[in-house]
Amino acid sequence: MTVYRVSFSIAQLFKQLIAHRGHHHHSLDEYGQDRFKRFTRRARTVLSLAQEEAQRARQRSIATGHLLLGLLREGDGVAALVLASFDVDLQRARQVVEERSGHGEKPIIGEIGLTPDAKHVIGLAVAEAQQLNHAYLGTEHLLLGTLNEPEGIAILERLGLNPQEVRARILSKIAP
Repeated sequence: MTVYRVSFSIAQLFKQLIAHRGHHHHSLDEYGQDRFKRFTRRARTVLSLAQEEAQRARQRSIATGHLLLGLLREGDGVAALVLASFDVDLQRARQVVEERSGHGEKPIIGEIGLTPDAKHVIGLAVAEAQQLNHAYLGTEHLLLGTLNEPEGIAILERLGLNPQEVRARILSKIAP
């Protein structure tokens, strides 16, 4: 039952993203609804894990920090490997995210949405995939998206990471 609910929630997240298109110059409109099928299995897992992190923090929406925690927790994708290469600790990352986005009082029941910043990160990830001429959207693109979003930059810097170094390491891992 949990798996179905998480899958349904991811479908809802995609609907929110599609509804959000055109809000920023990195529009999801060009990417189109069908192209959400291009999210890799690992990228979809990251969204599920981000949702779990938002629920754990008793937040009503998935924020940029929750996406970063999902990228860390996924464990095997390019983003997780790059973050691990910088010795990013999950517990410390959770602490930083909670300092920035808080912790709610009551458990959240029902659908969890995306904050505008998290939607922007995904839009930026789509743009990164397009710029790299990738026909898929993977964890590396999601991490690249966070490197262009102020909250993502702030969290990574608080964890002692230099966004330019993170970007360079991602690109070196995915270069042909």
